[in-house]
Amino acid sequence: AGMAAIAGAVWLFARSSRILADLIMDKKPQADRSLLLGLPGGDARKFIVNTVPIMDDASTVRGALVSFHDVTELDRANSQLKEANSELESANESLRRINSTLEARVAERTAELAQRSTQLQALARDLTRAEERERQRIAQVIHDHLQQLLSVARINIGVSIEKARRLSLLD
Repeated sequence: AGMAAIAGAVWLFARSSRILADLIMDKKPQADRSLLLGLPGGDARKFIVNTVPIMDDASTVRGALVSFHDVTELDRANSQLKEANSELESANESLRRINSTLEARVAERTAELAQRSTQLQALARDLTRAEERERQRIAQVIHDHLQQLLSVARINIGVSIEKARRLSLLD
């Protein structure tokens, strides 16, 4: 496994040497530079490269300290995270729209309920007034009928008294 790692590092260095030469010849340290390299099997790997040129007293580049950090898996994980985040934002927006629709429906139904409640209260008042009028009408009918009965009874009693007087006078 040790030789394979060394062979991979040599292959990686050889593959990226032109890019690295450009970075090093700039004579400035380069930090966190992204480098995408195709591997022999067709796969691609993403690296973060840091370079520090090693110069002599005449500022001639004599070498470089170079570090490679393979961030391929991290980059894939970030892509998946961005995709999941995008899906989540889309789902949240959908939920916001649904919530807004539901809130509008609740407000509409609450308004309808308030209107029906007002109508019901008005109907209850009307019913109470109608019941009161009916009670008064029935009371008036009973009063008038009772008055008629009493008048008829008084007449009948008067006639009976008159008959009784006549019969007592005849005897």
